[in-house]
Amino acid sequence: AGSKGGTATLQTAWGADERDHDTPTKRAAMKNAAALPRVLVALSVLIGSASMLRPATAAAHAAKQLPAAFLFHPAALPGLRSNVKMTTIHRGIHLGSLGGLGPRRVEVPAARASAPGAPQLIRNGRMALFGAAGGSAIPLMRAGLPGAGRRHSTVKGSTLQSLLSEQVQGGSVSPRAHPDKAAAQVAEDFSFWPSEEGWATVAAIEPGWGAGAGVEENSQLPEHPDLLRGALPNGLRYSIMANKVPGKRVYTNLEVHAGSVDEEDDQQGLAHFLEHMLFLGTEKWPSPDATREVLGKLGMSQLADANAYTDFRSTVYTLSAPTEGVETNRRPRDNVMAARRDTLFRAGLVATPTTIKTTFEEGNDEDEFEEDEEDAATPPPKAAAAGADAAPEPGGKNVGLLLDLLYQMCFKALITEGDVNRERNAVLNEMKDTKDIDDKVATRYYEQMFPETPLPRRFPIGKEDQVKAFTRDDLIRFYRRHYFPSNMHLFVVGDIDPKEVLGEITRLFGDEAPAPAALLEGPKPAGWETPDSPIPTWPKRGSFIAHDWKTAPKNKFQSILHPQLPTFSLTVTTKEKLDSNIRVQHLNEELIDSLIGMALDSRAAERVNAEGDPPLTGIDWFYLNSPREGCVLNSITVSSEARSWRRAVKALAEELGRIVKFGLAPTELDRLTKTLLRQYQQDAEKDETEVSEEKLSHLIDCVESGDAYMSAQQRFDLLEKISPALLLERVNARAASLYGFGCMGEGGAILACAPDSKEMEGMNEESVRALMREGLQDLEPYEDVGEMPEWLMEDGEVDEAFADAGGEKAVLESREVDKEMGITKIRLANGVRLSLKQTKFDRKEAFISVYAVGGRCGEGHVPGTKTGAVVLGMQSALQSGLGPHGPDAVSKYCQLHEIDYDGGSSSEKLALEISASTSEKGAMRRAFEIIHLFLKSPGIDDTALQRVRRDMITRYEANGKILESLTSITLLKLLAHPSTRAAPDPRMVVITPESAEALEKEDLLKALRSELTPSNLEVVILGDFGNQKAVEDLAVKHLGILEGPRRVWDDSETFKKMFHIQLRDKAATAEVFVPEDSERSYVTMAFSTVNRFGVMGDEKGSFDAFPGDAGKFEECMTRHGSMFVSRAVAIAQDVLNNRLYEGIREKGGLVYSVGIEWEPYMYMDVGFVSVSLAPMPDKQDIAIEKVKAIIQEFLKNGFTEEEMSAAKNPTLAEIRESHENNNYWSSLLEGLQSDSALPKTKESIKNIYENYQSLTVEEVMGAARAVFHGFEDRLVVCKGLSGPNITSPNVKIGLSAEAVESGGGKN
Repeated sequence: AGSKGGTATLQTAWGADERDHDTPTKRAAMKNAAALPRVLVALSVLIGSASMLRPATAAAHAAKQLPAAFLFHPAALPGLRSNVKMTTIHRGIHLGSLGGLGPRRVEVPAARASAPGAPQLIRNGRMALFGAAGGSAIPLMRAGLPGAGRRHSTVKGSTLQSLLSEQVQGGSVSPRAHPDKAAAQVAEDFSFWPSEEGWATVAAIEPGWGAGAGVEENSQLPEHPDLLRGALPNGLRYSIMANKVPGKRVYTNLEVHAGSVDEEDDQQGLAHFLEHMLFLGTEKWPSPDATREVLGKLGMSQLADANAYTDFRSTVYTLSAPTEGVETNRRPRDNVMAARRDTLFRAGLVATPTTIKTTFEEGNDEDEFEEDEEDAATPPPKAAAAGADAAPEPGGKNVGLLLDLLYQMCFKALITEGDVNRERNAVLNEMKDTKDIDDKVATRYYEQMFPETPLPRRFPIGKEDQVKAFTRDDLIRFYRRHYFPSNMHLFVVGDIDPKEVLGEITRLFGDEAPAPAALLEGPKPAGWETPDSPIPTWPKRGSFIAHDWKTAPKNKFQSILHPQLPTFSLTVTTKEKLDSNIRVQHLNEELIDSLIGMALDSRAAERVNAEGDPPLTGIDWFYLNSPREGCVLNSITVSSEARSWRRAVKALAEELGRIVKFGLAPTELDRLTKTLLRQYQQDAEKDETEVSEEKLSHLIDCVESGDAYMSAQQRFDLLEKISPALLLERVNARAASLYGFGCMGEGGAILACAPDSKEMEGMNEESVRALMREGLQDLEPYEDVGEMPEWLMEDGEVDEAFADAGGEKAVLESREVDKEMGITKIRLANGVRLSLKQTKFDRKEAFISVYAVGGRCGEGHVPGTKTGAVVLGMQSALQSGLGPHGPDAVSKYCQLHEIDYDGGSSSEKLALEISASTSEKGAMRRAFEIIHLFLKSPGIDDTALQRVRRDMITRYEANGKILESLTSITLLKLLAHPSTRAAPDPRMVVITPESAEALEKEDLLKALRSELTPSNLEVVILGDFGNQKAVEDLAVKHLGILEGPRRVWDDSETFKKMFHIQLRDKAATAEVFVPEDSERSYVTMAFSTVNRFGVMGDEKGSFDAFPGDAGKFEECMTRHGSMFVSRAVAIAQDVLNNRLYEGIREKGGLVYSVGIEWEPYMYMDVGFVSVSLAPMPDKQDIAIEKVKAIIQEFLKNGFTEEEMSAAKNPTLAEIRESHENNNYWSSLLEGLQSDSALPKTKESIKNIYENYQSLTVEEVMGAARAVFHGFEDRLVVCKGLSGPNITSPNVKIGLSAEAVESGGGKN
């Protein structure tokens, strides 16, 4: 969340997988957590919609779009299983793997950053990040609170991972085992870490190990050979690197070493306010309109391609653009460099970030969204691509113009009085939105951990009274005092010539004075010099955070009990001095730390899986070097339901004590070492396909921390040399040093957070330490599973069954090759349909998606299927192992062989996702074995069902206490409640605890078997999978021998009934009230309309009045392969978003964020349009009326060609790039063999670029008027308000004839 609120809409809750396409406005809107914190993911998961765990689907929606606080709080999501293969990096390298572990519980669905299965590791940063799958219990922050965004570790891979690294970044400190104590001695004394002398720290690994590996321990780590780095004569530092993915795009990041700690006592919030102002006008582009014009000329989306954030020690501006032409946007992805998340966040510790983030349209994380078929275009012809509207820079180069924009912002900003007064409202509204339980927890944590520093008193959001009083002169003085070349670092990565870029930088920035005259008269600013040597030798810039390392924390234990904290968590944290990664010995430490973290993560997952009512929901370990706070943090968090807090504390001590006392088992270390080295090898193999944005993020982290920046190949080569020195004794000694402090919390600080309830009676320091002591008694060594099976199925098992079925002649019904599209379509005799496409977008990686049409729409339609059975069934099955193999064995098997598998349910379908590293022999066989075993007989373990049910109930109850959740749940009930029904359609509302409790195992199995039957399966196979004939043979054999009944919707009438959803046909209103410590406001409104194919019920919408002759509409539908409505309305939506932002946010000052979203379903015969906004509490009604007025004016008078270009160009640019992404192709191929269930054909996915380009204003308005026609007559409006004077959650319905349950979690 930063300076200009974007929007977050209900689309995440409902239609994540049903979207026709993805536009920059849509993506930016989704990323605005301010408008939509904890609600949408909860709704999407609980009602089963948008929770498809497709690596790039729900993840994008569920995860990065939403507030971190929501995503990682255990109460945020139900117990989804996600197989996130995540290796982390600690101080520059991997710090462990979070998976590859077969299905496992995580707080958000997994999604790849660039494409399904992109290399999944936390790339940059210096942190060990483990156990996130368990979810920390401390309420994390909503994006939009102070500190949303931290450029800390980058996650390469799933959305989950990037959230963990950017938003949840573990707040932790590191323990020290006395250097003279070996692991064996640790076993005899768990409390030897100093409790009065100072903070516990981690002991270094004893020297002498290098000889066994043939390396020099103290030698410097190499630097990436492609990095061009240095400084201009005036002190401006630069780091430039060429990278070809994505092609013709460049990413820039200008860091100003001035943040909130540089403010005086009467300037609190000034750095953040100034960050807002730099987007509003410069000497060359003197107004917001002029700035938007240059963005259009650059081919940038003002919502998705321009960001900024303010942190403790820096303010950072990030821009990305095509290198030439008007390629106006890129697919959204996690903009990690603009995603600096608060330390607490990282630790899973706090609810309030301390970084403030800004975009041109406000707070829009560059998140990856599900790109659907409309963006999954075949590559447009070069001639067509060149025909974009705005003229490129002379010579076709945009890089100079992009750098000029950065230069103008950071040196030539106007900062007018009028802009200051207008923007003040946005800053104040943003501030108001942060004042809740998240802020309380963050403040308490910083006060406990950093009392001797300015950090607890310098959250970047500032103080309200001071922000209200800031003048233009105040901003100008801060600008001139801190914005100068020798206080900056410019990063550029992309499809560029580094030397040419350096020439542009020199031309634009080189004439600026090194620093203000007053500074030049005295000693040179800190970090002035930049030697011509590797980055680690450069003097550090920015304010120094002074810590007291010798004094133990004064407040060793504190607790926060609050009704808005839904679950219990206890975090033990210690801190030590920063230490850069510059030598081989550091790499060795981090390799060992990675293995230790992987072991703890795996063991904690086993502990959770072992019981239906486990003592904990997860253990999170964070060990990171954080220049942001000026220290290394080592933190361990255990989380659980409130009623289980005693068992959780004891379990934490047991698991840590077991590692400290006995260390890792030999077979465990061997397996984890093989796994980790394989992942590093994969990184090296995939390096050339890693996207520039991720490389930029890694580079920034290394520079900030003073780490060596290496290539993936350099890193792997060194680690391979080091690995022979991984002796068990050395690893176990390090483990004792890392985790010893956590056993009793000595040498660190303990923070406990929990609901203010009777369950927490007796929770205090004495009881917590007593439970820890109890957990350390009578420990037993960990029993490792030992050797893993080579295969999940016996050799010859599939071949024998295939032969029994009659072989290929009996099993294979048809095979068709489309050479134009490069697609092979196969149909099997049992009804399974396969689509294959060989791609090279992700080296040595293959992806398989299995779709079963139905989802929650099947509940109630299939005789005997109960409400919620599909959702609980899929989640339980994913946690129950495969065939004869239990969940823990499957997790370790997948981890060892670099396989991810995951699944989920939505309103319309079930999905199973597999990714596999094809660099390993037999990878595709292993993948198809997993699919076969899951589909042949999905099993549900009693303990898994109990656990999933309990998770769902816990989250349901928690959502009733959250303003955004309760407001959206209420809207959902009203929208799904047409006047012709006595109650809402149960398939469209949140699953209640009563429904969950009523479900038995047989109910779930029946629901799954009815949909996961062969004739209902469509399979998409993509990637770099090598020999296609061999892959086809594996697919035909493993899928062709599946048996099952015919699908339930095997005729058109049954299909219509099953997917007929009637939404509200009359207007309704509701008011939602939630108690909070501060007053906040949230409004969401929606109305029913057509689906993506223009269908609403039995009719094709209201297109009778479409402009032109009688056949014009049908001609448009034919030209677009039935996708005309979705494409036209997508453009109209972007136009409306621009108008809403300008009219309500920019000129009206009524809201912090606002956005409109059309959510068309694919199979269901309905869609809806929603608007979400976060107005000032006293301006709710005015803002609502203004929204309606803007829509009405749009429908009445239409829009201009200029507005059309601003909306269309980013989409055209997206299409040009999309064909190099497996996610796009997965969406493209899904439904292509739908057996006429959809009007989707080859024509639907051909010539998409040309068809978008051909849309006219008249056509777009014709479609928009049909979709929006009479919207006010069926508009549902839910107004949410929170504050300290509200005593309990409650809902008031505006129509007396209607009734909606009210009160707390039952709402």
